[in-house]
Amino acid sequence: MLFKKEKVKDTVWSFQDVEYRRLTLSLKAHRDTLISECAQVITHEGCANMLPDGPDKDIELKKAQEAREHVRNLLAAYEADLKEYNAIDITKLNYYTGRAEWAKSHEMLEIAWSNAVSKIYK
Repeated sequence: MLFKKEKVKDTVWSFQDVEYRRLTLSLKAHRDTLISECAQVITHEGCANMLPDGPDKDIELKKAQEAREHVRNLLAAYEADLKEYNAIDITKLNYYTGRAEWAKSHEMLEIAWSNAVSKIYK
């Protein structure tokens, strides 16, 4: 793990260490889910653009809209976790020796979108 202290035999994890670990895993999960949801938006919008007007196109547009709403919800959850993560007092960490910088929510959306595009168009 990034910024991990050398293992000391009797290192006790502080509350901040536990929160650091929980929030790091949560932020990673949000990032990975954002990438897959962005890919869903791109896929459903692309399918809808290829279909003629009708019920099939409406279904694809509805799926794309649902994926967009899920992306917005994920960004809100990411932002909330990021705020908690940045509020951790690093002086009280026993196991970890610092805090990595995570991207802001709009930057994370750009990263997720570009990763989704590169996954789709390999």
